[in-house]
Amino acid sequence: MPLLVVAAVVLAVLPFMQVQLPGLASFVPMMLAVVACFDILSVVLLLAQFRDKGDLRALALSWAYMFSLVVMVGWAAAFPGVFATPGPLGAVASTAPWLWVAWHTAFPVLLAVALTSWPSRFGRPTVAGRRRRVAALTVMAAAAAAGLLVAVVVGVADILPVIIDGTDTSEMTRLVGPVMLPVVAVATWVVCAGARRRGGPERWAALAATASLADVILTLFSDYRFSVGWYAGRSMTVVSAGVVLIALLGEFSGVKRRLAQEGERLSAQLARTDQLERLQSTLLSHMAEGVLMQDAHARIVASNPAAQALLGGGALDLAGILTLDPRWRLLRADGQELPTEDSPVAQTLSTGVGRRNQIVGVRLAARGLRWLSVNTAPVRDPAGAVDYVVSSMTDVTEQHNAQLAAAGDHQARRTRIDQVLEAGGPSMLFQPIVALASGQVIGTEALARFKAEPYRPPNEWFHDAAEAGLGVELELAAIRNALEQLGQLPAGTYLSVNAGPETVTSTGLFELLSHAPCSRVVLELTEHVGVEDYATLLVALQRLRATGLRLAVDDAGAGFASLRHILSLRPDIIKLDIGLVRGITDDPGKRALAVALVAFGSEIDAVVLAEGIESAADLHTLRALGVRYGQGYHLGRPALLPLPTLLTLLPSRHAIHSAGDAHRLRVLNSGTGQHP
Repeated sequence: MPLLVVAAVVLAVLPFMQVQLPGLASFVPMMLAVVACFDILSVVLLLAQFRDKGDLRALALSWAYMFSLVVMVGWAAAFPGVFATPGPLGAVASTAPWLWVAWHTAFPVLLAVALTSWPSRFGRPTVAGRRRRVAALTVMAAAAAAGLLVAVVVGVADILPVIIDGTDTSEMTRLVGPVMLPVVAVATWVVCAGARRRGGPERWAALAATASLADVILTLFSDYRFSVGWYAGRSMTVVSAGVVLIALLGEFSGVKRRLAQEGERLSAQLARTDQLERLQSTLLSHMAEGVLMQDAHARIVASNPAAQALLGGGALDLAGILTLDPRWRLLRADGQELPTEDSPVAQTLSTGVGRRNQIVGVRLAARGLRWLSVNTAPVRDPAGAVDYVVSSMTDVTEQHNAQLAAAGDHQARRTRIDQVLEAGGPSMLFQPIVALASGQVIGTEALARFKAEPYRPPNEWFHDAAEAGLGVELELAAIRNALEQLGQLPAGTYLSVNAGPETVTSTGLFELLSHAPCSRVVLELTEHVGVEDYATLLVALQRLRATGLRLAVDDAGAGFASLRHILSLRPDIIKLDIGLVRGITDDPGKRALAVALVAFGSEIDAVVLAEGIESAADLHTLRALGVRYGQGYHLGRPALLPLPTLLTLLPSRHAIHSAGDAHRLRVLNSGTGQHP
């Protein structure tokens, strides 16, 4: 847009370019006053922008305007008839023209340098603490450079070509025009392109550069001083400077208005801050959590009523004392003494990092021991050092005492299990596994017994071991003790041992069984929780079964031994749960489920074994349902070895006669040499 204005003015003046007008000596001072005000105001605004944002581009523009101001003053001082003849500088006739050339060439070029694209490393803002000094040095450097240029031109003017003879400027057009005009035109184009992307004082640089271009064009083509073209060129400078001056004054007014608005906003914020402080004080006084503020020496400087209630004292009682006050004794979460350097506040002061939910015991002389959950947060000074620490605390005495009791119980369990393991593990009893038709003992299940006090059922011992993290160790100890007695079993019988999924997947079980005749061992997979990782379990079982070991699934029809579980494992033996077997004679539902499991086992080539047979009636019913093997108190209680090889059961009409029955028994005793 500024370039279009220049073109329009040049075209309008073109027909009258060389018409002579009276010489007005006052025109130059008037022009000097307007342009000087423009330059000074531009420098002030741009330096203010630099000090606010650290923008080096604003600093470069202020350099250009300061340079323009000094050179222009030198030109006016050398202009004939403005102040005196030959002028305050003692200049010759060529001084003013050459200063005008230097001014109108250097000024657009400096503007172009300020508004062109810069490397990214120059786009970073200057450090705030250095901006005042950098701004002052820039102004002084620009004034010094411009003054040096003026001094050089004045000093060499008498040896420079005369480019204005009286009022004739044609020689200047011939000598200077071919170089000066393209330089100023290109610089103006760069300035206009750069100013379009910016705002504030920077955007007025385009108008200043185009006014300079217009002055150059009209002066070079007017041929005379004080012609229409000459006056038009300087008038463009005056008008553009005046327009920009008015705009900059508007900028000042806008800045003043924004400052006033900012002042009002700050006043409102201060009022709001005061209100928030009162609200904060009210909130702190009603907070359920205790809050402390401590200085860099860990002295308490502020506390709320909840903290005072927790720590036993009023605000004045707590103010100024250390958290390491002799009245207090700090403890770790486990009840041990908490060293000074490990307290939450000391750690936050030393590392600058807050603590979250750290349990600290505070033993007060008057109130006993309290457990607190403490959070800390550092408050930093402008330099980044920790100035204060704010701590919030909640009374968790009841919860933590319960946790300590649970931890003590856990430790007591672990101690009991450790004592059993140190004594060699549990003792083992053996319950016979019988062919229900013939009464022949085909195997035995090893069952653990514990003599240690307090007396509890074996399942509780194994549960405690699992809770204490020693479940695998206790199961392996029981299996080892059972395997040591395998040689006492009658030839052709097998030994059944129990293990959970965690023990099966451990390396200890494989190492233990690697020294045993696995063809005579059945592994009963017991479950008290679901299997979490079937893939890992199946890999471990495949490795064990490759040694000749057979797999039994315990508690079928109850708990976690679901049909999906059995399908995944493909066991050799399915053991009916005692809850399904007991009372099966009088329960049609149990009988139906037992028949279904027998059929299911037949389909997957697994034998079915009932455990918990405690009456002759249930034994008879199980035989009738097709269950061929079992164990229970009715058949034989757990006892020390040796075991009988044949039991007297019901009449022999229930003996095995079919080839299918014989096949199932061979599967059960595969590799043992046992035949019906």
